[in-house]
Amino acid sequence: MSDVPKRVPPIEKVRLRKLTTADGAAYVGVELEYRVDPDEPVRLAFGLTPGDAVELGMHLKQLGEKLESTEH
Repeated sequence: MSDVPKRVPPIEKVRLRKLTTADGAAYVGVELEYRVDPDEPVRLAFGLTPGDAVELGMHLKQLGEKLESTEH
């Protein structure tokens, strides 16, 4: 297995869901939708712990602010 991430086309939709395991643990479900074939959307779903979701949110906020800045 290669350590190089596989590139996907631009993400078209992002959905957040609350996931709960059988033992009652809560996770943040993230679903990303993109298209390889124009007629067939592909969905990639994964779960994050609440702490990991908060950390990801902070990183995304910082990145968004940097990209919106005229000085990047």
